[in-house]
Amino acid sequence: LMSEESVDRVYDISFIGAGQGGGRIAESFYRRGYRKVLALNTAPQDLKRLDIPDDHKYLMHSERQGAGKNPRVSEALTRQHKDKIKALMSDLVGECDRILICVGGGGGTGTGSCGPLIEIAKEYMASLGFKNPSLKVGVICSLPTDGEARSPIVGKNAREVVNLVSTLGQQKKISPVILVDNNKIRETFPGLTMRNFWNVSNDSIARSFDSFNTLPCLDSPFASFDPADYESVMEAGGFMTMGMAKLDAGVTCSDFVDAFNRSQKDSIVCDTYAMNTATASACIVACSSDVIDQELGLMDEIESALDKIGETIKSDYIHRGVYETDDDGITLYTIAGGLLAPPNLILRIKTLSSG
Repeated sequence: LMSEESVDRVYDISFIGAGQGGGRIAESFYRRGYRKVLALNTAPQDLKRLDIPDDHKYLMHSERQGAGKNPRVSEALTRQHKDKIKALMSDLVGECDRILICVGGGGGTGTGSCGPLIEIAKEYMASLGFKNPSLKVGVICSLPTDGEARSPIVGKNAREVVNLVSTLGQQKKISPVILVDNNKIRETFPGLTMRNFWNVSNDSIARSFDSFNTLPCLDSPFASFDPADYESVMEAGGFMTMGMAKLDAGVTCSDFVDAFNRSQKDSIVCDTYAMNTATASACIVACSSDVIDQELGLMDEIESALDKIGETIKSDYIHRGVYETDDDGITLYTIAGGLLAPPNLILRIKTLSSG
């Protein structure tokens, strides 16, 4: 594992995972080097499986040992344990720049605790002196697969939490909201073993997110995506999408545009947004030393491609950065914030759960 101190990052972020799915997402960020991670649950067995230090786990005790997919149980427990949760945050998190609440949008614990945890996180950020704590608290929410959503209870829970974060995001009472579409995991990562299934998918989320939190810290003589640019996307409200795509040498403008489309399609982050509703967006191109030294006219192709992508997104300006990295070839990273809710998402879940 890399240590948090060994990597320069724009934001010092705390991740609070609730429930089985949320805990696994938070665990992936811990593996990525983020140490201000806290996992909450009503079921002790789910906490035990997480590979994070025991003092980063908190069991909200109840006689039932779990929420039984009833969000009202975990909602009440989270409010009941509010003071203990805030004290644990004070000990483990201390100072931070942002908090991201991680939940699974189908189970009882993640669904029910999401609202109270957002309130707790805002109060915590206000206590640190932030004037607009709402824009310092976001949510990563994983959606059930189509198979899981056929359960009326799971479907109802998913609709509840998506409606909550969608409303808060559009009102800029939280920012950003990142939806992870578990239905896409098998498409993006075919042939995974049962043991690796969730680790691989959640690690891909953490890797994509972390790229935007680390690359702006690099020096670039070409084009810089600076921390202020990143903040404009993170605090745009609404939903945020992100992705990445590899390119071979000898790329043209159309190759970059194709890679942009592929980065959205191949990501396990929800991809059914109307991209022209984005209010802030960015593309980062990371190149190996060989590419930078040998590719003729590369900067012109990049600029032309970003102008064309801008026509698709209809954003006033696409923030951009070009960086020299140790990775082979060329990698395109894309991010867009301020998006409206995916138009067919709730309908899909509702249709499945109603049979």
